[in-house]
Amino acid sequence: MLYTEKDSWVRTLAYMFLAVSSLAILFAFKGGSSPYFAQISPSDNPTPSPLQSPPTAPVSSQKKEKAKDSEAEAVKEKMKKAQQKLTASGLFKGTVDGVYTDSFQQSIAAFQRLKGLPDNGEFTEPTYELLMQTSNIKQEIDMLERLVYAESRGEPYVGKVAVAAVVLNRVSSEQFPDTIKEVIFEKNAFSVIQNGKLPTSKNLESKKAVQDALFGQDPSKGSLYFYNPSISTSQWIFSRKTQVVIDNHVFAI
Repeated sequence: MLYTEKDSWVRTLAYMFLAVSSLAILFAFKGGSSPYFAQISPSDNPTPSPLQSPPTAPVSSQKKEKAKDSEAEAVKEKMKKAQQKLTASGLFKGTVDGVYTDSFQQSIAAFQRLKGLPDNGEFTEPTYELLMQTSNIKQEIDMLERLVYAESRGEPYVGKVAVAAVVLNRVSSEQFPDTIKEVIFEKNAFSVIQNGKLPTSKNLESKKAVQDALFGQDPSKGSLYFYNPSISTSQWIFSRKTQVVIDNHVFAI
């Protein structure tokens, strides 16, 4: 077959077209900007393959979650130890489970009153440390029960609670010593202290009165003093402002 010069030119154009098309397809497969291939690019597919592992949280987030869990466990363990200590001292009657309940909060507040601290019932690190370091809770409660019995024998029950409250008010006051023992044995503070000794007698009523005072009852209305006006010989005590009178006792500030 004979080819003319025109046929040769047509064949050349055809070869050039095929070459350009091949280059375009190859460029698209290698990450070029072909609109068609860009639409089906796997990197743009939002749906993960069924065999693909689900995305995991960043390492920093995982560490934070573990730290939070560890901190929560540490606080729970401390609460359990506090509950055990308060149970042994007679201030907590709930379940030792490391859970912050109303009962536990009230017990913490009772301990705070015994120590002259703000009685908010909050389980803070300073309160926990003081509780763990205190070894004489039962002894302090015992002294208070004996004082209440000696000072308010023959008085109505509310008067016994008021006497206990006065001692607790003194412990929290800057005008008086900081502990139950120091308040009770302060010179000339209570007439029942003879030769530096506190009477040993007490009864169920005096024990209950102390518990009620520790758990927030204060019939004395914040008093720091109480006296029997029929037998008191101190003129100074009569100058104190009366808060309430309960039977034979005047409670004052």
